[in-house]
Amino acid sequence: MNGMLEVDVMPIKEFPQPTTSRYLTVNCDRHSNFSSFSSIHLLWNLQTLIFYGCFVQPIVLPSEIWEMSQLRHIKIRPAVLPYPAENEKKHYTILENLDTLSEILDFRFSMGVLKRIPNMKKLRITYFNDSREDWSYYSLYNLVYLSKLESLYLKAKIFSSNIIGLPHSLKKLVLNGCRMPWEDMTVIGSLPNLEVLKLKDDAFEGPEWDLVEGEFVRLKLFSIGSSNLVQWRAEKIHFPCLETLVLEQMHDLEEIPSAKQILEEQLSMGIDDLQLYVTDDVYWRRRYEISPRDSEEEEEEYDIEDALVMIRYLWET
Repeated sequence: MNGMLEVDVMPIKEFPQPTTSRYLTVNCDRHSNFSSFSSIHLLWNLQTLIFYGCFVQPIVLPSEIWEMSQLRHIKIRPAVLPYPAENEKKHYTILENLDTLSEILDFRFSMGVLKRIPNMKKLRITYFNDSREDWSYYSLYNLVYLSKLESLYLKAKIFSSNIIGLPHSLKKLVLNGCRMPWEDMTVIGSLPNLEVLKLKDDAFEGPEWDLVEGEFVRLKLFSIGSSNLVQWRAEKIHFPCLETLVLEQMHDLEEIPSAKQILEEQLSMGIDDLQLYVTDDVYWRRRYEISPRDSEEEEEEYDIEDALVMIRYLWET
């Protein structure tokens, strides 16, 4: 196909020569060695770069990638993106077309970097810093300036929402292992355009969560997995647009909060039913649909220990 280039595992010396290809996919296995491939900048017209497969070590992207102005999508899991070199003349390339960056390890989002990626829409980042301190180096609070960012995946033990800035443009947010207190959910609940929220592997910690009125005004899908939450208090004024609720491995949760009250609020807004998924297993779930036809006796049957209908696709990012 014109404009597309697909290569299998290769030695670095055989990396493609200058070409007008816009789309490059690289198929690798765990024994591949791509610790460096600086010649990639020779693909001057490249728009999409995708690496498939599994890797023993993260792929290290070359610093020259900051000069590839046509790039739109970078999808490599995982990858190390070097900090852009300082230019004494203060001239640098702005990657105006860069839309997707996934998955980048331990990257620092300085204001200088943000100026280079002003139109980022999808971002997936992971950090291996286990300290409660020393997060200022990564400047995650600067993410708030990515005014066009719509989807963010963050895996990091940040312990506090003060570490990160979340832009109001976000529509989808996935947090993994962040270990923040439930009180910090007000920061997320205030995001005006958020429609999908997924909390994974102790994204939040603590036995109690009290929702605040006026939050999560557009949220449609909400999932929580592997949390020590015990008491979750919600009323009909919360989650007015919620369509799907997924609870996974919530062994300590005493009850599913106010499903009937949430439903009543939805009905007043013209939403016919609420889909509820509860499971103890990551691959299997039972689907519950709470609708106006359900009686109070039927509603009591929603038990966290129940299983099993496969709906794994709802949990994948």
